[in-house]
Amino acid sequence: MVMSVWVRPHRLFYFYLLFMDKELHGVDWKGVDPIPLSLSQQIDFDGSVYYRASIHDKKTVDIHDLAERIVRARSQIRLETYIETFTSLKREIYNALIQGEKVDIGIGILSLSVKGRFDDESDNFDPARHAFHITFTPSPFARLMEQQLEGTNLMNLPPRQPYISNVCATFYSTDVGYQRDTVWTDSPQIHLFGKHIRIMGDHPDVGIRFYSETDEVVEIERQWITFNQRSHVTVTLLQPLAAGHWTAELTTQYNLSYQPYKTPRKATHDFIVRPRE
Repeated sequence: MVMSVWVRPHRLFYFYLLFMDKELHGVDWKGVDPIPLSLSQQIDFDGSVYYRASIHDKKTVDIHDLAERIVRARSQIRLETYIETFTSLKREIYNALIQGEKVDIGIGILSLSVKGRFDDESDNFDPARHAFHITFTPSPFARLMEQQLEGTNLMNLPPRQPYISNVCATFYSTDVGYQRDTVWTDSPQIHLFGKHIRIMGDHPDVGIRFYSETDEVVEIERQWITFNQRSHVTVTLLQPLAAGHWTAELTTQYNLSYQPYKTPRKATHDFIVRPRE
């Protein structure tokens, strides 16, 4: 029989574990925006109603996106080098897990656990009754990050506040070539999705502008806003945007009563422009 004994760590040792990560130094938690949340209604066993939150429809970031962000921060290493290195590391991580080893990847530890019941101490592994499961144990820094993050319910946004949730190249998410927060370098149009984003009002700031990481500004004239609804706005480009990271800025005086607000409201959203795959 295998027995495990859990010993409560000394408080000083706990704080050492908590702050041993070098990543803790220099983190500005005050500069982190709340994460937008969507709430869905649930019914409990006794019939009472409650709500669960989920992160609102965010883009999945892959290794290519992460590598581009690093290179964009003026890294001296080429984008391809990051991707090749990660691919090699990923292969070794899989190999280590296959051999039953635990893998510390910095943000946490990957390991294998076994699901299923064994009849006695001589019972062998049976794929029909047992299965391996990959588990992830967050690092001390990741645990601290969980405690620092804040969320905001999208339903509780100020009524005059527009919100952009997605900037992409297609009208529907089922269209060929759709990728969240991605526009192709040959895209003739850009679609903005969100809440209260209809362009309305005659204030000089009202309109749509795109800002590149190289400080290029593309301002869209009203006549090129070809679809203008509360949750979806489409603009036609006179010329495609250059590849790179961009920020969409939308300013409007939109009011549900169609009486424009006196003070314009602004929303911004980051997206990437890249060659079509």
